[in-house]
Amino acid sequence: MKTKSMLVILILAIMIPAAVYSQYAPSSETWMMGGFEYGLFWESAESNIGVKSNSHLQSLGMNLTNYGFWGGSSLGFFSNLSVLFPSKLSTEINGVTTNVDYSNVDYKMQLGACMGVGYRLDITRGLTFKCGIGPSFFYLTQMGSISTITTYNLGIGGEVGLKYDITKTFFVDLGTKYGFDFANYTKISTAFIDASDWAKKYFLFRLNPTISIGLNIFR
Repeated sequence: MKTKSMLVILILAIMIPAAVYSQYAPSSETWMMGGFEYGLFWESAESNIGVKSNSHLQSLGMNLTNYGFWGGSSLGFFSNLSVLFPSKLSTEINGVTTNVDYSNVDYKMQLGACMGVGYRLDITRGLTFKCGIGPSFFYLTQMGSISTITTYNLGIGGEVGLKYDITKTFFVDLGTKYGFDFANYTKISTAFIDASDWAKKYFLFRLNPTISIGLNIFR
């Protein structure tokens, strides 16, 4: 547990300054985009008492993504922020499947962040392939009348997509956010107990299609 806690601190220590730098660094070209995101999450884990579970979560929300490039280079900086609201959850535990539509949950939200290296490749005039990859952090909270559940995920994520310039200033973007999470810390609070722990044998894969509009900013 101590090793994983140190890993959390290390990744956040890298991500936060990098995010600030990406906003103020004197890049020669910046892409700023925002739009809709549809979240698809597949998760597997094992509890400390040996109970195995597999789940599939669907979410709807929005995302903000930035790319920065210096001196016409194909390599640059990438950052992304996602805000999602879970809509459907299917969980299988010991062969029994339970479906949840979140109708009895008062509040639920996912918050994700990812930043790292960005890459671009011009295909034709106005059409560009782009991708980014780096460390990622995902947070989920759901509050109901009986319990409050909060989870923190760490992994590797990024995005891949196509950018099309409508004009010199405006563009549209079709892409997919992706992620591979390898660490999960969960807290559960009820009127009777408060429990928290790291998941064992944890793995999560996410594939989130996006559609966005954006601005080209030249400096």
